[in-house]
Amino acid sequence: MKFSFYRFNIWYAGALLIAIALPMVIALTKGSESFIKPLENDVQYVDYKEDNSLPESKLQLEDLEKKACPPKLEIKKITSPKVSVTKHEIPKFEISEINNENTPAANLKEENPQAIIASKQTIDWGIDFSIEESEACAPVNVHFSTLCEACNQVVWDFGNGEVSKEKNPTVHYSVPGVYKVKLTGYKEGKSVSVSKQIRIHESAKASFVVANKEPLFINTPIKFINGKITNYSCKWMINSEFESSSAYNFIHVFEEPGIYNICLICTSSDGCRDTFVMNNLQVRKKEYEISAPNALCLNMNGAQSGYWKIHTAGVSVFYPIISPEPESYELRIYNKFGKHLFTSTDYSYGWNGYYNNMPVPQGVYVWECRGKFSNGKTFRKKGSITVLHTNQ
Repeated sequence: MKFSFYRFNIWYAGALLIAIALPMVIALTKGSESFIKPLENDVQYVDYKEDNSLPESKLQLEDLEKKACPPKLEIKKITSPKVSVTKHEIPKFEISEINNENTPAANLKEENPQAIIASKQTIDWGIDFSIEESEACAPVNVHFSTLCEACNQVVWDFGNGEVSKEKNPTVHYSVPGVYKVKLTGYKEGKSVSVSKQIRIHESAKASFVVANKEPLFINTPIKFINGKITNYSCKWMINSEFESSSAYNFIHVFEEPGIYNICLICTSSDGCRDTFVMNNLQVRKKEYEISAPNALCLNMNGAQSGYWKIHTAGVSVFYPIISPEPESYELRIYNKFGKHLFTSTDYSYGWNGYYNNMPVPQGVYVWECRGKFSNGKTFRKKGSITVLHTNQ
């Protein structure tokens, strides 16, 4: 084969390039492997500050690691030690166990290499409170007492929209319901809370009215009507003396005139009590009342005097009963045909059943009286009477 200088230059150049490139490839391969190293057991945190500039070489990265501050927490175990490092990345670490038993496992993420793991608070002091009445009837003031000597400060939430920082507050409840009361105590930056419930019942409401129209008189049934038709248990009292336990109506007959105080005490099924008092109830003798007997038994042995006040009981004299005694008075008697038989203008003088000194026949007669009381009030009343004959 004939030697050609042109061909010799091509082969020589190719071999020369291969000889130069092969060591470089081997060097680069070994260099990249030097960056990938397994992590050792003792790992230290890198005091990393966010910067737009990145280390350009392995030397700069090693200098940065030497300047890092060791962490406060000792790492006992490292899981998943997968590390992928290039010259543009910061190593990632995952921590699963820390030597603080009260501290849960946490992860250090790339976004915050100096993440702080907060330990669980340990509180060695307790808190409680007492309630003067856990059940009460509205409206009511409830007193609360703090039972926490270690607390530097307390905050109350009474469940009705009110709060307080007093240790032993008193709170007013006006609306029935169940309220959750919460007390929070504070000491050295720590807090602990306790909650309890109180129940506020609806109050009982006692009331009554007098059914009788005034004026009220003795020896007449007077009716008191309970204003609340409920399942209350009730007591009726007159001048502080117990009279009845009727839950609805109460009827009483007063035997003496006077001023009376009527009291009604009602108790609900929840134990709430209410009292209603009617003071100065006046009961009088019968006044401005006119009544009369409906029969007259004549004594056929002779006419008797018509002055009934001087006679004993059973005297055969007819007269109306008027209270009080009138200032002026007139009494008239008629037979069934309208014939006028008798007239008297003296209240103490009545009709003895005689006409022209003779006893009237048995039968029905009509009486009429009219007059005026001392207060100027006038009266007029009519009625009938049956005359009977006897031999007495």
